Amino acid sequence: MARNFIIQFNGREGSSAIISALSAQKGVNVPLFEELDDYEFYTHHKAEDYPAALDAVFRDRAYNGTRIKAEYLAPQPPKDTVKTTGFKWRVNGPIPQVAAVLKAHNVTVFSLQRRDFLSYVCSLYVHTYGNQLQSGSAVPMHPHFDKTRGAAEGADPAQRSRLNQQKFSLDKGLFLRSAKEAVMIRQNQAGKSRHLARAGVPIEMMFYEDFDRDNEGFIIDTLAKIGHDISGHYTPFCEFEKVHKTPLSERIENLEKATKTWRYKHLQKEYFAAIKATEALIA
Repeated sequence: MARNFIIQFNGREGSSAIISALSAQKGVNVPLFEELDDYEFYTHHKAEDYPAALDAVFRDRAYNGTRIKAEYLAPQPPKDTVKTTGFKWRVNGPIPQVAAVLKAHNVTVFSLQRRDFLSYVCSLYVHTYGNQLQSGSAVPMHPHFDKTRGAAEGADPAQRSRLNQQKFSLDKGLFLRSAKEAVMIRQNQAGKSRHLARAGVPIEMMFYEDFDRDNEGFIIDTLAKIGHDISGHYTPFCEFEKVHKTPLSERIENLEKATKTWRYKHLQKEYFAAIKATEALIA
């Protein structure tokens, strides 16, 4: 029997595109988008409410609260037999109680990562500081992947084209701050994964670069890891489009003034150490 799943994400990792693609596959039930993330959940709930909320989602195979951004997921065919239920989530709340719920519902947690430290730091840097580093088109809320339906948060096709050509100046201090943020994100993710693993929740790794290179192979492999075989039945679908087809690292001016520093190289080592710490949790 296939296991259920959660994609543990942090942002700037392609999680929206990945869960959108998963939602279209036969037997896969994705009942929510980001409704359980703290920015939404805490408007009506407290941290201690997470275990009960997670239990209800996996028990009912549905989210019974107010839906947001449901249009980014493929509607499940009415006659489709659910084999696995899952969604993306920034793991939160009381971890021991959360782990107990996940274990009870046979949930595997996929820790979503990025192998390319430089690209990840550039994405964080431009997302956080881009609008103060250039005077062209405003960088939208989600400049890594855009909603293909042209939602208000995303960029229209003309703006996407401009964003793909933009140059950004280097503020070395801010860039290194972004590098430090990347490290803290991975360390925090590794810590939560470690607590879940110690409680008996299976941990798997997934990397954005693998999805970017081969959408179909990535989705088939992900589902195979939880016992759901869709070989030969992959359904192409994704409500998101990559914006920065020209790497940001090629469009931040004088970038080497930051990347050649001792500080950057030290942070890079810490970043990969955090990834290895999560990889060590895989059974």
